[in-house]
Amino acid sequence: MCRSMHFAVIVLALIGAIGLEGKAVGAASAQLEQAETYKQKYQYEQAEAIYRAIVTDSPGTDEAFQARKNLAIL
Repeated sequence: MCRSMHFAVIVLALIGAIGLEGKAVGAASAQLEQAETYKQKYQYEQAEAIYRAIVTDSPGTDEAFQARKNLAIL
């Protein structure tokens, strides 16, 4: 089950990275919310994967800053 969750997170991160920059930023916001949900459920590996994807896919954005901050806290 854990592997399927990792796969789903990766797929979601890739989908968020595809498209125009504006769409990617909107996807990054949704990804931050998803990561927060994982964090609240103590699923830290999934949350970490999403945060790292945001940092990689949306550099220089407010979402990337928030993801880096959350990684440090995590």
